[in-house]
Amino acid sequence: MRLLFIAALAAILFACQGPAPPSAPGTAAPTEPTRERCFLSVTRSADGSIADSLRMRLSFRGDRAEGTYEWLPQEKDRMVGTLQGSLRNDTLTAVYTYQAEGVRSREQRLFLLKAGEAVVLSGEMVEREGLWVLRDPARAMPGMTLPEVPCQSGPQPLNRNAAQP
Repeated sequence: MRLLFIAALAAILFACQGPAPPSAPGTAAPTEPTRERCFLSVTRSADGSIADSLRMRLSFRGDRAEGTYEWLPQEKDRMVGTLQGSLRNDTLTAVYTYQAEGVRSREQRLFLLKAGEAVVLSGEMVEREGLWVLRDPARAMPGMTLPEVPCQSGPQPLNRNAAQP
């Protein structure tokens, strides 16, 4: 009899909780699969060796995106960091948090994601509360194009300055 009472009480308690609250706009359901896209642009020197490289790896869940963005020049002053943002239509708007010359910085980055490539959009930047943002994102101009490449399981150093941080 006691077991029946406990089972009935548990059923009533769980039934009274109601439906789960809807998720906030722009958030993905936990069961939604993650998609990955990787991009790489390599500049070669006159002798054919790799001079500079720019690589980006993105993971998408719904309209949310996160990943890494690394500018690895042949000489010095590399920029390695993370991207977090959202995708609207074919434009990724993200905050790039990176380390360059020992200084941590944050700036807004826009990318036009097309079939087989990502185009970096740029324009005049202004600082707002510690974050560098585009003064007018609607006027951002296309810059460097990064061809899409297959994603690999780990970092692949591209030149002598591209060692893992």
